[in-house]
Amino acid sequence: IIKCTSEDGNYWGESWRKYYLRDCALVSRRWAVIANTLLWKEVSLYTYRNKKEFSFYRHITTPGYVCGKYIRKLIIEKPKLWPICIGKILSACPGIVELKIKSYRPYKYKGEINLLRHITKVLPNLQKLNLNYSESYFKADEIQQLIESKKIPYIKATRKCDICKHSFERYDSSKAKKWICLRSNCPNYKL
Repeated sequence: IIKCTSEDGNYWGESWRKYYLRDCALVSRRWAVIANTLLWKEVSLYTYRNKKEFSFYRHITTPGYVCGKYIRKLIIEKPKLWPICIGKILSACPGIVELKIKSYRPYKYKGEINLLRHITKVLPNLQKLNLNYSESYFKADEIQQLIESKKIPYIKATRKCDICKHSFERYDSSKAKKWICLRSNCPNYKL
């Protein structure tokens, strides 16, 4: 029944699918276990002008709140949260297999934490890590050390190009396994 309900929701879009799954989770405890694994499997936080990520942070870090154990894929784009807050979110979601933190530029840092080291420590099952356009927080040498450690099989990241200084270099472990500049007139450029 839950599978059919979630497939019906796919016809109308992702938001309707989650709406149907949420209703299934409210039927009984048995249904909640099944529906929550589907409902919380992938969480995407896109912050532009809303406070969605702050609400998510407040709920997921509340003691006794268990939905974090169901999250397998977490996408955070343009987060405004402090690094310590992202660290607490990741600690509440130990089953994450795929993590994307895109365009991370925190305004202020509160509570010193090495977020990259924290990620490898609290997410033992992590297979994919995407840190594109987050070079202002994640330092290039820290990312390089993580790449060389081979703790995470699939890593995507960007950094400022050392040669041309005006563009980004991209690293994608599924392709070239080296840093490639995105600017066409750079000697480090490759299609």
